[in-house]
Amino acid sequence: MGAKVKVAVVNAEPVWYDLQATVKKVNALIKEAYEKGAELVAFSEVFVPGYAHWIWTNAADLENNIKYHKNSLSYDSSEFLSIIETIKAYPIHVVLGLSERDHGSLYISQCIIDNTGEVVLKRRKFKPTHVERAIWGDATAQDLKTVVTLNFKEAGPVEVGCLSCWEHTQPLLTYNSAAQREKIHIGSWPIVNDEYNGLYCFTKEGFYSLARAYATQTQSFYLFSSNTGSTFNEVLPNVVTSPHFEKGASTAAVFAPDGTQITEDVPDDFDGVIITELDMDAIIAQKNLVDIVGHYSRPDLVSLSHNNPNDQHVNKK
Repeated sequence: MGAKVKVAVVNAEPVWYDLQATVKKVNALIKEAYEKGAELVAFSEVFVPGYAHWIWTNAADLENNIKYHKNSLSYDSSEFLSIIETIKAYPIHVVLGLSERDHGSLYISQCIIDNTGEVVLKRRKFKPTHVERAIWGDATAQDLKTVVTLNFKEAGPVEVGCLSCWEHTQPLLTYNSAAQREKIHIGSWPIVNDEYNGLYCFTKEGFYSLARAYATQTQSFYLFSSNTGSTFNEVLPNVVTSPHFEKGASTAAVFAPDGTQITEDVPDDFDGVIITELDMDAIIAQKNLVDIVGHYSRPDLVSLSHNNPNDQHVNKK
């Protein structure tokens, strides 16, 4: 048995489209995870302030788009500072999914905050999916950094990374994270439907298939977090909900480096954190079989190239 890392995966419903109330819930979940002994807690895609479901039926709903913009989270806000202060009071590593407001634009973002309250990674979703592009912008070259090293009590320094939702369909992003020697991966997802509504890839089973493949390909632990619940219908009474998001199933889970699910499913009305321990020797066992950036690679034949174009609006020479 190897060194252990106790982790928490959020299986909870945001306070839909209410920035202050959702941040308050974030702080409560951080405290809950810490008090249950976890050293890391993983949040879902845009947990703050919840996923903008109406875009799948009316992406040009300006009233809701404006409200969503106002309730998205800025890094220089008092709300974000309150999260930092909570982490300092309850020292735990946090991977947060947020709709990031940066002046006039929004981004599907993730940030990693270490247990001292330092923000050690900020990244934006590589390419918003389909109609998501109506309100969220693209990543830039700096967002190709997806992995940082965090320190844990028993395991010591461990490489921890994150991607959002269908970024997991991008093989080059998978390889990019693997090349950064990722060992614990956080996959942040929106609300998930456990029923088939014409697109298998939108179901719980479809999303889990991507998570299992990612864990197996990269030989990492995969922490799967998503929004739950369906009370967003109550705050969006005039919106026709897409059938792919009508029912928020409980989907938080942890997968081992061989793709095995090592957590039990919880009821759909569960709202809180799921706790489990990771045995870091499981990574070594799987690496012995396959290491796609090590002994099971041929970089002399196939490799990944990064483009690093200018992404500044004004260059001063």
